[in-house]
Amino acid sequence: LNIYLYPQHSNTSVGIPLEFKAFGYFSDLKIKDITSEAQLLISGPEDFILGKTGTLIPKKSGEYQILAKYKDIFSNPAYLAIKESQEKEIEKEIEKLISINILPFKPIVPYKSQLGFVSLGTFLDSSGTYFIRDISKQADWYIKKDEEVIENRDNKIIFTSTGKTVVFCRYRKLESFPQEIYVQDKPFILNETLKHIT
Repeated sequence: LNIYLYPQHSNTSVGIPLEFKAFGYFSDLKIKDITSEAQLLISGPEDFILGKTGTLIPKKSGEYQILAKYKDIFSNPAYLAIKESQEKEIEKEIEKLISINILPFKPIVPYKSQLGFVSLGTFLDSSGTYFIRDISKQADWYIKKDEEVIENRDNKIIFTSTGKTVVFCRYRKLESFPQEIYVQDKPFILNETLKHIT
């Protein structure tokens, strides 16, 4: 009936592998992993190396979309943001920070409101295992508005001007991908509502 492709939003650097999973929702009400049977369709396939099932290695920076196709049924689109790899000193570390993602994704907030962001670091340990850790309290936080960058005290940010604002953070010399926030011009009452599950 439907195909779901995960993750829906991915940020990484050139040369860092990405793994996707495709799940089929069938008429018997069962959800099955169909990654090995699905075909991945990418906007700009020449910019990627196709690895094992569901794995891509980006060769070029940019923004891309990806779909999974299974028996003429297409999945939801997934969005990729690939940045250039940074020259780093070779270090023997127990764990290596690969990327940083910020949640919530593109929130809309009222004027003069406060929003607490979460920063999730993806790490690679010496055994080759990937894991994710909340680094919100350890990261340095920044707000960018009209090309002006301001350091924030922590991950709780108060929005005092309307329009589009960008939030990002840094941890272990690595910068997260920017998260766009739209600040509405009039305050409104926020009811607690579940918007995303990541």
